[in-house]
Amino acid sequence: MNLSDRDIQRIKFHGLSPEEVQRQYTILCKGLPFSNLHHPAKINDGILALNEEERNHFAHYFDQEAKNYDVLKFVPASGAATRMFKDLYAFVAEGQSTPSVEKFLHSLSEFAFFSLLKEKKWEGLEQTKVIEMVIGKEGLNLGSMPKGLIPFHQEGDRSLTPIESHILEAMNYSRSTNGKIAIHFTLSPEHLEEGKALMSKTEIEIKNNYGIESHIEVSIQHSSTDTIAIDDKNELIRNNEGEIVFRPGGHGALLSNLQSLDADLVYLRNIDNILPPSKNGENVFYKKVLGGYLLTLQQDVFALLNSFHSKNSISQEQKEKFLKQYSGFHAFGLSLQHNDDEWFHRLNRPIRVCGMVKNEGEPGGGPFWVTDKSGVNLQIVEAAQVSSNEDQQAILKSATHFNPVDLVCSLKDFQGSLFDLKQFTDHDTALIVEKSVEGKKIKALEHPGLWNGSMANWLTVFIEIPVSTFNPVKTVNDLLKDAHRS
Repeated sequence: MNLSDRDIQRIKFHGLSPEEVQRQYTILCKGLPFSNLHHPAKINDGILALNEEERNHFAHYFDQEAKNYDVLKFVPASGAATRMFKDLYAFVAEGQSTPSVEKFLHSLSEFAFFSLLKEKKWEGLEQTKVIEMVIGKEGLNLGSMPKGLIPFHQEGDRSLTPIESHILEAMNYSRSTNGKIAIHFTLSPEHLEEGKALMSKTEIEIKNNYGIESHIEVSIQHSSTDTIAIDDKNELIRNNEGEIVFRPGGHGALLSNLQSLDADLVYLRNIDNILPPSKNGENVFYKKVLGGYLLTLQQDVFALLNSFHSKNSISQEQKEKFLKQYSGFHAFGLSLQHNDDEWFHRLNRPIRVCGMVKNEGEPGGGPFWVTDKSGVNLQIVEAAQVSSNEDQQAILKSATHFNPVDLVCSLKDFQGSLFDLKQFTDHDTALIVEKSVEGKKIKALEHPGLWNGSMANWLTVFIEIPVSTFNPVKTVNDLLKDAHRS
């Protein structure tokens, strides 16, 4: 790959280095290894199933202890809602109705955004025009908006966007030590101002209605995390002016945003997996269960690390007690055979406690035992990371649980310093995606997924949570499900 002075100037202006572009180019040309699945994680084999007493204990422990920690909720919210309206776009383009389109039109008045549509003089229009009024620029333009800014829920006479619903949910568990609601959203640059205005409005409403102050942060996906693409001749994709084209690097690019958070505990959940405030009781309870487990584990891990760091001796009995107490905790094969230095090395890492739900055919990644350079380890693996090999596909399809992206993370070490999260990424888990752009096949690179390879070398616990806590809005008609109705 030859880079001109103009190329290098553009690369640096974009926040990257020529060396990083060369690294990406080499990966795109040579390819990447697939994940090597060993077997699915299951109950009592990588996934903990807490009983009612244990769940109540950890939720209560969180309620007692969380006030001593800066707790923050991190919500990736920059993705456009285009796929949410996929069937409606197809209807406008082809004029062919489908059951999903019929259901949408029949139930139009039941959507939270209907009140906005009423202002647009939609009545009497033919079906195609009505749908264009919903998704198109001449109307509500919902198809071009991020999900976070679309009215999802109706509470009384008020409609709520996911951003508002996430903030209201966070009031129950995501607070800093000063009592303020703490939440961080990522948005795309073009929707930044609109998003900030909505957050400011919500902040004022919560203070007026509940007497609680909020600290709401927002960031964008950094251009320095963008990636290159190549064509079928391994040439860099360029624009009409001959400049290198950079593309968003997938949700793994948000590791930089996560790194910037100065909090003791960080909850992570997708923007579209949120319920109206009147129905979020179960979700809040399981947030506290996961958080209480993490606080308990973190306390014991930090106690060991402090002892190792101070050269205080830890007996085999103490180590054995720790391993027995946290039998579902994965620390990269940690055992009694390892010396104190190995214990320190394997425990001194970021921690994540991830909710896992029973597999009911939903698309998405899942919990697996994966063979890698350091042995057989617990990972969250996406289908795209698995080869078409018959044996590997059989393991993939035998998964009993999948990842709803419902986790809580500890980003600081035992001395209170933030970890350098990039040091715990498995770069071999990046993805090469093939796309067609203007009829031309290209290969683009995506960073290791945020909760996949980006967290591959974190201490990990998977805990089963009810499938009823997973209510994503993948299509607009998902908003008609009972869970999303007040």
